[in-house]
Amino acid sequence: MAVSFPRMQAAGEAGSWAWLTVTECRSCWARFNALRWQRSLGHPEIEELREYLSDGFEDGRDGTLALAERWRALNPRTDQEIQGFYETAEDYLYDLALFHASGERMDYVRELINLATKHRCASALEYGCGIGSDGLELAAGGLDVQFMDYRNPSTAYLFWRLGERGLDEESLHFVGEEPIPEADLVFALDVFEHLPEPETMAEVLARKTGKVLVYNVLFRVDSDTICPMHLPGHDPVVTAEAITDRLSALGLKQIKDDPLLTVWTR
Repeated sequence: MAVSFPRMQAAGEAGSWAWLTVTECRSCWARFNALRWQRSLGHPEIEELREYLSDGFEDGRDGTLALAERWRALNPRTDQEIQGFYETAEDYLYDLALFHASGERMDYVRELINLATKHRCASALEYGCGIGSDGLELAAGGLDVQFMDYRNPSTAYLFWRLGERGLDEESLHFVGEEPIPEADLVFALDVFEHLPEPETMAEVLARKTGKVLVYNVLFRVDSDTICPMHLPGHDPVVTAEAITDRLSALGLKQIKDDPLLTVWTR
């Protein structure tokens, strides 16, 4: 089955991940991984990671497959075991950098900037930030950005990236160690599918939101293939309705209802 990268990129995340449900074909996936590395050559996301890892950098590394295999090997079940997986998941460095650099991921930043401008947001919080690429772009655009995630290899890299840009390293906060910061614009992208109770986190983040809350609800059918970290058992419709009920009860107004990007305002 041949699918051109430009077609996948034009379709956005929904189109690309619909195709990637065939990842039980290891040779197909290997070809796709090689293609996205080819598309990412010279991209700042890749070159910055190369600089950070120095001699440890591996061209062509398939961090996505490595994460899936490690999850299956560890088979984490409890909250503590799952947290332990994320706190030691080094391959997210490659997985996330390539996700941004290859064009595989939707351009969320453009929409976030539009929302921040329209609603006059001066500050932002990227919850579940990973390597922080979205938040760093917002910071470059003038927003006061805070970042939050587990203390792990991804946030160690983000700490270095903040220093390289002359940004405040204290803007990085760690789950379980510090309170969630408040901000005008709070966003959690590619996060809820990893959580056992996404509706609870949506409510928690809504209480930290001064003006705008943004998230996506991407419970895809790839939980058994390339992304077993996306917890199965969530009915997308039921989950979206549960989140809607909780946020409506807090007095927020939904201005965009789309699984790829849902937006609420105060």
